Amino acid sequence: MVGRSERTIRAWLHDVEGFRELAEGDAAEIAEPSALETLRLALDATRADGSPDSSIRLNAAKALIAAGELVQEPVVSVPPGGVVFFPEAIDSILGES
Repeated sequence: MVGRSERTIRAWLHDVEGFRELAEGDAAEIAEPSALETLRLALDATRADGSPDSSIRLNAAKALIAAGELVQEPVVSVPPGGVVFFPEAIDSILGES
């Protein structure tokens, strides 16, 4: 853990319930993120003052799109009891496909 003294870590291992198990967890869970995971994290990049870093976010989005990883899902707000019909389903029901 970066930024914590060895004494603090030892105390946490002894005093904080579940910390030892987490620290001794599977190495795969602790491994460095992949390139794609890093790009996904970069979509939320901020400057030191906390403001969004648009250039990093935009470059990450472009790289994810180029890699075929960024797919925008449509957002649909349906009230309770509402019904959504998809054109493909209607064509299938009517036998037009």
